Amino acid sequence: NNEPGWNGWGGGITNPRFQNENAAGMNADDLPQLKLKWAFGLPGASTSGTQPVVHSGRVYFGDAEGDLFAIDANSGCIHWNIEVEAGIRSAVVLAERSDGTLAAYFGDQTGNMYAVDAATGNVLWKVEVDDHPQAAITAASVLHDGRLYVPVSSREESKVADPNYPCCEFRGSVLALDAETGEQVWKSILIEEPQMPGQTNSAGTVI
Repeated sequence: NNEPGWNGWGGGITNPRFQNENAAGMNADDLPQLKLKWAFGLPGASTSGTQPVVHSGRVYFGDAEGDLFAIDANSGCIHWNIEVEAGIRSAVVLAERSDGTLAAYFGDQTGNMYAVDAATGNVLWKVEVDDHPQAAITAASVLHDGRLYVPVSSREESKVADPNYPCCEFRGSVLALDAETGEQVWKSILIEEPQMPGQTNSAGTVI
């Protein structure tokens, strides 16, 4: 496929964040001539923080309400959209599966990773990568040699005003998943030691 494209967050496994003029189909001299062709309003959405991914004439992106869209790059018309369990912050990563179909991989704000059929939006697999109640996937995964590498963060900072929340239990992790099945290959915890008991606040919560 020779059409302009952008896969994942950084435009490739080395994260160059650069697209040359052959791949883009334009050069610097063309920029002043650009005009708005279409605009797409996310239905019912408050925000969208995902970077669009472009492949084979389609644009893939998600929103904070947990909707994933595949729209036509030429017209802005929707090919398909699905709703997942929580908001989507990660960019989509596209890759061909062993059967020749194209899959779209992405995570949500409750720590789930998904693989969906890029042509139809049908869910191929869904995996919870961390059972911490504040676990979230905000970064794009990286696909290499049949494995999907997934960084897991948390939303604990949103709980700092809650005196009943025992702060800072999340330890961060990186996982490798089998891209075909979603099965976990390994998981590495970034903070090796669990939280040690600290002070007790006015609500009696150990922080």
